[in-house]
Amino acid sequence: KRAEDDRRNIATLKEREEISRWLHDHIGADLYNIILIVDSVQRKAPQGPVLDQQLAWISDTSRKSLASIRNYLDFVSQVGASLKDLVGHMERYGSSLLSPLGTEFTFTSEGDLVRPVLSGLKAFSFYLIFKESLTNIIKHARARKVVAKMVATADHLVMSIEDDGEGFASEGVVAGHYGTANIRARAEEMGAELRIDTTPRRGTRVHFSLPLKAR
Repeated sequence: KRAEDDRRNIATLKEREEISRWLHDHIGADLYNIILIVDSVQRKAPQGPVLDQQLAWISDTSRKSLASIRNYLDFVSQVGASLKDLVGHMERYGSSLLSPLGTEFTFTSEGDLVRPVLSGLKAFSFYLIFKESLTNIIKHARARKVVAKMVATADHLVMSIEDDGEGFASEGVVAGHYGTANIRARAEEMGAELRIDTTPRRGTRVHFSLPLKAR
């Protein structure tokens, strides 16, 4: 079983390295060239308000896309091949983000963490849901305590993030508040179940369950 896990871990790392190289050498390079060309055009004589606005949009979108690629490449360079590596990275990130604010942070894990980390971009999307949940807590919750937990079962990867902060009324949430739309969209793209339980002044709990393909 250990030999089979090692084989899958190596295959996962190779796949991620190929994706990273392709993003860096092709998409990243193309976006950088677009930014350079747009900047060059903008430095010339004014093109008119409409064209100036369109060029500004192209430049801004390209920069954001390039930043997203760099964030992914940084993630891949820091996270190894197993779920244990992913858990370690998430725990370190959460602690570095919340501890300086005086927020108590606890991260626990259960199950088979030796198995290969999620392949492709799923591991990164999983991490982003965790990261965005913590960002929402900092922005809105005023929490004193945050508890995160990951459980790896035979067929699911389950994560919960709970805080003792302000909470919010799930009915009629202001658009964009708590970033729930972003998190829900990521979960839907991954084919995962996402549940957000919250009550004003009684905290919030994000529960995320991702089905795993049979190995």
